[in-house]
Amino acid sequence: MLEGRTRGVDAFRETWIEWVDWVEPEPQPEPSLPEDPPHQPLPKQWKAGRLAGTGLFDLAFYNSSYGLNLSSEQEGLDHYLHHGAAEGKRPNLYFDPAWYLEHYPDVRDAGIDALFHYFVQGESEGRRPGPLFDGLWYRDTYKVPAEENALVHFLARRNSGIVSPIPDFDVEHYLRENMDVKEAGVDPFEHYILWGYREERNPSPAFSTRYYISRYLKGVGNVHPFFHYLQHKHERGVFGCPQADDLAIPRALKSYTKPAAEFEDFAPLLACAPRKAKVLAYY
Repeated sequence: MLEGRTRGVDAFRETWIEWVDWVEPEPQPEPSLPEDPPHQPLPKQWKAGRLAGTGLFDLAFYNSSYGLNLSSEQEGLDHYLHHGAAEGKRPNLYFDPAWYLEHYPDVRDAGIDALFHYFVQGESEGRRPGPLFDGLWYRDTYKVPAEENALVHFLARRNSGIVSPIPDFDVEHYLRENMDVKEAGVDPFEHYILWGYREERNPSPAFSTRYYISRYLKGVGNVHPFFHYLQHKHERGVFGCPQADDLAIPRALKSYTKPAAEFEDFAPLLACAPRKAKVLAYY
């Protein structure tokens, strides 16, 4: 289903917030600010000018996620830098300022705006913008030029169907199996994590949403199965899809049972056919 695409990111965050701690960034050097202008508190207007046009601020996403009606990128950036960042609002789906400051306390303690730090310095140091984007893997996989920001590169191409933000999501497979998503021209990864998993669509051949929910989440759908898998996939006995030697009861029953000679196929009458008898069966 591709309807209702204005679902807010705050509601989405509730489905995965408890699973994002599995991303453990490497220790980073002490943060610094660019030499131009000099090392001093930078005016937010100057920061907005540096960020404008990069694609890191998604006005449509920001408005729909937080119930705003900002009319331009400049107005949106001003709102984000003056209010949104401090409130933990995201400038786009993939950059999480609260996550960034929590996992990089050196940036937090220096009082530097998370998005601005990531753009001017953090990405080049291998820092992640959040749990939904693996910059080092992305840069290596898609041969991003050294002078280009990896997240900027991805955001400019995320609706193209040729790039994925993390290695566990197979964008070609997802679009091949879900032609409605391909024809809609939306971000395939965003579609899966917000709506696709609820419809039991699969993000890759190595992950079956239905199987994982049934096997590891006891059929309960209030935990995001894909994020749960990403957290636990390195643990023994955790698989994204059925294995050849999987001895789960349903697979065993199917493998070692078959109908007897007296088995009678069930052939129900048409809805309009007259009923001649009513049979009650008790077990």
